Amino acid sequence: MRDPGQVHAIQCTNCGAGLDVLGGGRVTTHVCSYCGSALDALDNYRVLTRFSEMTRPATPLRIGDTGQLMGQGWQIIGILGLCETWAGKSWTWTDHLLFSPTHGYAWLTLEDGHLIVTRRWRKAVSPGWMSSAQVERANTRPGADSDGEHFRYYETSTARIAFAEGEFTWRPRQEDTSTTVSLLGPRTSLAYVDNGQEREIERSWYLPQAAVWDSFGVAVADRPGIAGPHPLQPARVPADTGFLIAASAVFAAVCAVLSVVFLAMGGRDVLPPTPVDLRTLPTEITFDLTETAGLAQLRFHGDLANNTWAWIGATLTDPEDVPLFEAGRELGYYSGRDSEGHWVEDNRDTTVLFHPTEVGTYTLELDIPEGGLGEASDGAVLGSLSVSVREGASSARPPLVLMVIFIVIAIGLFLWRQSAEARRWAGSDWEDDD
Repeated sequence: MRDPGQVHAIQCTNCGAGLDVLGGGRVTTHVCSYCGSALDALDNYRVLTRFSEMTRPATPLRIGDTGQLMGQGWQIIGILGLCETWAGKSWTWTDHLLFSPTHGYAWLTLEDGHLIVTRRWRKAVSPGWMSSAQVERANTRPGADSDGEHFRYYETSTARIAFAEGEFTWRPRQEDTSTTVSLLGPRTSLAYVDNGQEREIERSWYLPQAAVWDSFGVAVADRPGIAGPHPLQPARVPADTGFLIAASAVFAAVCAVLSVVFLAMGGRDVLPPTPVDLRTLPTEITFDLTETAGLAQLRFHGDLANNTWAWIGATLTDPEDVPLFEAGRELGYYSGRDSEGHWVEDNRDTTVLFHPTEVGTYTLELDIPEGGLGEASDGAVLGSLSVSVREGASSARPPLVLMVIFIVIAIGLFLWRQSAEARRWAGSDWEDDD
């Protein structure tokens, strides 16, 4: 939308076209939108030079458009089309010079469909200057600090002016070049700009795209499409990712400690290791439980020859002679030698945890329906079998499961954040020495 409160207008001293004067007291040059003449705003708008064969950049914004940026009203007073060419490739973008009577001047850059606002940065910066030559001599990626934010080197670019119209606070010339050393921070970017005549430090912010387009009155259909991510574009990760990673790591550590504590709470024996007469299978064993608060544990130990196995079938009934559960466990012992050396797979012990429903005498019925040598199932080959029972035991499985979940969350968030950061830095021209 256009601001109806324009200050005044002039006529181009070359072609006579009417030109709005919008830019405040620091304007020194006015480039005619019709004939491309650069007029001296400090000397009765006399013709200084003329921009020729200019191609208007693809931007829906025009001189005089007004909008809101970062809570302030701005008006477009000048437009620059810029181009960089390197290694046979070209990149183009458009800078819109903004003016506010209360906040001075700023740039609204349209690059690959992204809107970025840039202002001269007057706060302290360390180092105070960084040139492209310094970057080339650096052994490690250069950095800078300002306003509590740390910036790391991103790229060096040399841009030339390919198009100009409107008012400017300096004298632009066609094909003028400037070299920019850009550094990227977590939230903003910092740039050291040298145009051969003066040096400036600038800071840039990524804008809420739809809100800015809306404020300038640009219809959705007229907005340029976005061509890939921008390094300043906020990563699509939770804002408190660092806290979530740290919290997940702390909870994982707490769960690990709880697992150790629960493992130490082994309970007490109610049935010491008791041999089972394998000749009388199936057989029954009784034992008394005196509490229901904790877990009870059945432990089976079998004496097996090498490369043999046996399947233990167990049925437990409670003091009311009601079946509590049926369970099966495999005992086995295997060993051998391969290309990596000797190996052993020892599963001669197995356990069953259960929660007692009441105190009293429980009955365990045991059988060994299957077993054999190697892969065969030709009968059990147990030398002996013993059973023991403990009550008041604790299981470390729940905290261990939680620990694994928290570790997965922490690692997942970390990799998510690292992936987002890698995408931000994908366009950097810095190469670490191997």
